[in-house]
Amino acid sequence: MNNLREFDERYEGTVLGIDEAGRGPLAGSVVAGAVIIPEYFSELDEINDSKKLTEKKREKLFEIIMEKCIVGIGISDEKEIDEVNILNATFSAMRKAIDRITEKAEFDVVLVDGNHKIKGYKGKQEEIIKGDATSLSIAAASIVAKVTRDRMMMEIDREFPEYKFEKHKGYGTKLHREILLEKGPCKYHRKSFLKKILGNEDQDEIQIEQQSADATTNNTQSNPKEAQPVVESSEAIDENANNQPPSQVKPEEVKTSHTLQHVDKLIGKEIPMEDRILVFSKENNQYKITYKGESENGMQVDTKNLTFNEKNDSLTDGTYTFKLNKNKLGLYSGNQFIFTVD
Repeated sequence: MNNLREFDERYEGTVLGIDEAGRGPLAGSVVAGAVIIPEYFSELDEINDSKKLTEKKREKLFEIIMEKCIVGIGISDEKEIDEVNILNATFSAMRKAIDRITEKAEFDVVLVDGNHKIKGYKGKQEEIIKGDATSLSIAAASIVAKVTRDRMMMEIDREFPEYKFEKHKGYGTKLHREILLEKGPCKYHRKSFLKKILGNEDQDEIQIEQQSADATTNNTQSNPKEAQPVVESSEAIDENANNQPPSQVKPEEVKTSHTLQHVDKLIGKEIPMEDRILVFSKENNQYKITYKGESENGMQVDTKNLTFNEKNDSLTDGTYTFKLNKNKLGLYSGNQFIFTVD
């Protein structure tokens, strides 16, 4: 029997699996998929964590899941992300996805990918670390979330082709950062994620408002996202965590950095990050981060140096920051906590 299916069958009653896509990108929505698998079908044996599947395979399985499973999709757009932070926006998207399922079927327990229970959800739930590689229903939900978000980003690409969203799907790749520095943000960019890249928040808002007005005038396509309500206030995040100047102290001279000690344990390990893989490395006391991900031209690899910031015990590649959060390594974009790396 499929190990992922066997995991779900340990639970009494009906299981709902839920996962998200889009916590880390600089643009676009965060999307949650919720899935109940009513009965076995042969294609279930092909379902696995969406990060481990090719785009072609994901698309094929997405259509099968939508046809044979009970599916709910929740979306929190970039405005909601900026207003309430990415973690709360993710919880909001998950609650919306569950609500869609509640309209169609009953269930007994929600299995949530990751190490956070869904804030504001009152039903029975259990967090499953690396759930998209452990639970069949979560793995199916990860496919639903990933394919849905990718299709939304393709719609955005048709509206703003100059940003080449079809290539990077909004993630902070080298190409995307270069385009941002040249053109500034469009209306789909997350302003709270761009401060380290662009610096001038007021100018960002002017450019976004102008491009939004231009797009409304010149483009007759409908918005690819539904409007989303604002959720409860954001959790406290250190507002100054990523605004300190880089330390000039070399990492090898730092004796008490808990972040560096944690990163040292992860050197060489492949860490899944939605549609990309993170790999930490260290050469001549220089910490590096490599992002590996699929593109239309095959596997794309982007390696960047990490700068140590002694004041807040963190490493940054200029876009993302790695620092401890409750004794676990957290990934941040600007002030926004994205997820726990390990």
